[in-house]
Amino acid sequence: MPASLPSCRPRSSAALALLLALLAVLLVAGPARADQSLTVDFESGPALDTPVSDQYAASAFVTFPATTAARGYEGPRPHRLLDATRARSGSHVANIGTDLCQREASSGEECEFPIAGTVGQLSRTAKAVRVYVGLLAPEPGTVTARLRAYRADGSTIATGAPATVASGRFSSEVAVSSAASDIARFQLLVEGGGAVGIDDLMLTFPDGNGPADVALGLFADQVAVPRGTSVDVPFTATRLNGSDGSLAMSVSGLPVGVTGDFQPNPLTGIMGAGTLRLSAAPNAPAFNQPLPSTIKADPAGNVAAAPAPRTATLPIRVSEGFSLTGPADPSIALARCARQVVPVTLVRDISFRESLTVAVTDLPKGVTATVEPGPTVEPGGPRQVDLKVVFRGTPEQFLPGTAQIVAGVGGASAVPAQSIAVPIGRAERSAQLRAPAEPRLATPQRGRGGTAVELAGTGFCADTGVLVGKGGGRAKDVVVSEDGRTLRFTTPRLAMSGEITILSPGGNAYPVNERVTVSTFRDTAGLRFPNAGVDGLSFGEAVDAFGADELFVTVNPCWPWGSCKVPTPVPDPLALASFAVVQAMVQGTPGRCFGMIRGVQGWLSGRTPLRRFTDSPNPFDIAPVAPDQVDRFSHHGIPRELNSFLDGQQALQFSTEFARTTFGRGNRLPDGVRKIRQTLGAGQLPGLILRNGLRGHAVLVHSVVDYPDGSVDLEVYNPSYPYLITERDDPTQHVQRELTFGTVRIEPDGAHWTFEAGNSATGVSDSWRGDGHDFQPFTHDQIPRDPSLPGLAAALEGLHYLMFGTGGGAAESNGGGPDDDLVPVVQGTAGGNALIRPAKGKRLSHTVRGVRAGRYTQALVGDRQLAKVDVPAAPGVSDTTSEVEDGLAFAAGERAPLRALKVDVGAVVGGRSRIALVEARSGGGDRETVRLDDGATLRYDHRGGATSVSFSLSGERPDGSLETFASGPVRLAAGESLAARPTSWSSLSAVRLSVRDRHGRTRTRVLRNRAHGRGSVAIRDLRVRGGRAGLRLRLAGLPRTAAGGVVLRAVRAGRTVGRRTIALKQARNGVRRISWRLPRAARARGTRLQVQATVVSARGTVRQRAVARVAR
Repeated sequence: MPASLPSCRPRSSAALALLLALLAVLLVAGPARADQSLTVDFESGPALDTPVSDQYAASAFVTFPATTAARGYEGPRPHRLLDATRARSGSHVANIGTDLCQREASSGEECEFPIAGTVGQLSRTAKAVRVYVGLLAPEPGTVTARLRAYRADGSTIATGAPATVASGRFSSEVAVSSAASDIARFQLLVEGGGAVGIDDLMLTFPDGNGPADVALGLFADQVAVPRGTSVDVPFTATRLNGSDGSLAMSVSGLPVGVTGDFQPNPLTGIMGAGTLRLSAAPNAPAFNQPLPSTIKADPAGNVAAAPAPRTATLPIRVSEGFSLTGPADPSIALARCARQVVPVTLVRDISFRESLTVAVTDLPKGVTATVEPGPTVEPGGPRQVDLKVVFRGTPEQFLPGTAQIVAGVGGASAVPAQSIAVPIGRAERSAQLRAPAEPRLATPQRGRGGTAVELAGTGFCADTGVLVGKGGGRAKDVVVSEDGRTLRFTTPRLAMSGEITILSPGGNAYPVNERVTVSTFRDTAGLRFPNAGVDGLSFGEAVDAFGADELFVTVNPCWPWGSCKVPTPVPDPLALASFAVVQAMVQGTPGRCFGMIRGVQGWLSGRTPLRRFTDSPNPFDIAPVAPDQVDRFSHHGIPRELNSFLDGQQALQFSTEFARTTFGRGNRLPDGVRKIRQTLGAGQLPGLILRNGLRGHAVLVHSVVDYPDGSVDLEVYNPSYPYLITERDDPTQHVQRELTFGTVRIEPDGAHWTFEAGNSATGVSDSWRGDGHDFQPFTHDQIPRDPSLPGLAAALEGLHYLMFGTGGGAAESNGGGPDDDLVPVVQGTAGGNALIRPAKGKRLSHTVRGVRAGRYTQALVGDRQLAKVDVPAAPGVSDTTSEVEDGLAFAAGERAPLRALKVDVGAVVGGRSRIALVEARSGGGDRETVRLDDGATLRYDHRGGATSVSFSLSGERPDGSLETFASGPVRLAAGESLAARPTSWSSLSAVRLSVRDRHGRTRTRVLRNRAHGRGSVAIRDLRVRGGRAGLRLRLAGLPRTAAGGVVLRAVRAGRTVGRRTIALKQARNGVRRISWRLPRAARARGTRLQVQATVVSARGTVRQRAVARVAR
């Protein structure tokens, strides 16, 4: 390797002394001169990781030009880095790697396959160039580097030998030289690697300058000039070796229609750059293959500027600038409010730098057009730009015509515009049902919106309306697609079967091609029958609603040996009294809306089987009774079985469980509305009880609609207004029955509601308004599957209340005390019966006034307690029933006639029911008090004239059977009272009667049971033979309703070794043979066979026992 060239870096004193000595030798030797060596070591320069450009032009005659389009990307300019471990000298190196491409290249396309390397431009021709190359990061393969030198005219001088680039310190040397010392530019070429850097660039110059020269450089490898525009082409005239003088600039070989103008011209002094402006005429022929043109810098013989003219070749072509194309057939047919798109494409030449505007002209009247995404295409971006020209028909009628899509630069530009002609015809409007697949729609119901409908058409305006059927079935949520060809909406509440009509702006209307069938909540989930009154509640209907376990006695014939319960058809006396109260509450009520709502809730939730009444899943499909088969059990065409079911469901509002929620309801309306939303959200349908004064009505909420002002519509099924077939052809009737009488409006303040109850018979308006206290949502499961009759369950949690019921409006309530909570019975919109809870800490007292002939019942209900009075109503007379400890007091009005009273007082004691029935006569001003003290002693206090009273007691025995005691008439003088206590509630064979007169004197006697007709049971011919037991059971004198059981029990050594129970579910008078094959353990000697027969009826219980021995 040759010795190091001289550097522009400072040298040590020892080195300087050596140079001086060499110089002296050379001077002695002769006139030869030494070359000059300058080194760029990158220790100083621009900021780190920024490009080096002309920072070393003064010290080393070298610049690193930015990439130009003329030569393409030849590598980045060096970027200084601090890397002391790799630097050949000092602590800095320069990065020329591929990672700099995105920063240095003139376009992103050049970085698809980036290269490493760099280019240096000299302002003084050099004799040699040397540089040290290294790796900035490990490379997977071999990396080589070499240098190439160029003359001022751009011709190649030489390419140096390649060197393998080693890792570690930058020590891989590459060099290139020229004997003529005419290197004007050099290029470092790198192959096989990307993370490459350099250090210590050494430039060797001859002693003294070479001849002056000029190097022409272009910033474009070729130029396209769009017709009607000008393009500026920058160029450089690099002055070499002190070139100084005028250069005349010229260009030859230009295409037809293209002119060139240099600025400045000439280049004077040491001026080294200018601009060539190429201008193409608007009619210049366009072509794609560039033609070479020659740029010349002529020194005009001035060797101080250059030894000869210098040239550079510039290929030039004339471009169209841009083209506008569209479909082969751009014609369209347009309907009012329709949208048609004509796609067009702008293709811009790479040389085109103008902003383009696309516009539509010559539009026919009634047609508008827009360009998407916008009418202006700015310079830059992709060469091909796809646009949509959107033509829209307005609601106005328009005439056919031809529009022009025009693209151009605009203003005073000479660039020719381009256009596409678009013939526009008129299309007829039409619409087709696209979804749902079947033309069956449903209005909003069951917590869901109406059926989603999609229509396809030739054109819909943004404010198009839709009418489903006749009348008021207009959709409120119409959405038109952007192209105007699709319209979507949900089926509105008032939709009716028939045509869907499109309502275009301006009053134009046209039908959809297919008729639709619309189902509403009322004609699917509602009942077709009216909200008819309850003629009466039968015991069987009560059993169906409350359950047999609640109303009938269950006897244990195995008692006291064990448990083997047998259900009986014998009513529990206390349950019977409670049923009588419920019956009075239901009897003669004008409607059974609660029962109808409960029925629909149960059917739709699946808790109650609908197949009992119809095979259809829709309650509306329950078929009515034929007109010629209607009787008193199937009035209004309601099938008898459904009639009974609805009566029972109506009665369930008096169950203990529902009463608790009735009185326990909140008083905030927002809480009630929130519960409705939650219930619907859980997939259930909430019932809703509305109360207005002494009237109550039940509806079923199936949808909720919110309004911007804060008001809310609860869309409800109102059983008083069932769906009528006539509604299909009468929009006015449909709107009234569906909307007017089917909406509960929550006012914007959120504290009040309104409801149009109306009169289903007369149609007269009846507006209700209330707050949260009169608003009671309820769910089907609020009443369990085994509900309790009033007074028979300990489920009231201390709540006690009064029930007032009257059939046919025989009496009316005074509304209770000022602080009492009166809850009208839900019986349609007519008033009457009610439940009353006293103010906290007060006893109940309620006054009713007789209105017409009939009867009324008042009952006091508490935890496992019931006291009721049944009395004929006296027109114009007010009676008061009051609560007393363990009973009630009845005060007759002063003008009341002598009337027969029936007072029941009952309680559940130790899990067994007890009840006392008192029958007495009461006149004007009399006061009767009846109590069952601690469930054990009957007390009757009469404040009035002499009277006769009779009473009966009924009690449940430990085995579940009944005993009944009847007193017969007991005479009481004025002011006397009585107390009756059974000697045993288990047998009720006798009662100790004490009568106390007005002076406090007491007389006592024992009353024998005068209840007759219990019947008898006898066990005959009990014997055991051959391992089989047999007997004859004789039943006699039993009433029609009786039941019980026979138990055969084998006992040995005090231990039961076998048992058989035979249920007598319907005990009939007569003889019945019973046999039992004894189990093996019961056949041993010493075994005793015990037999017990028990029969219970409403008159009491009869029992017989017998014993036999087993002998082998």
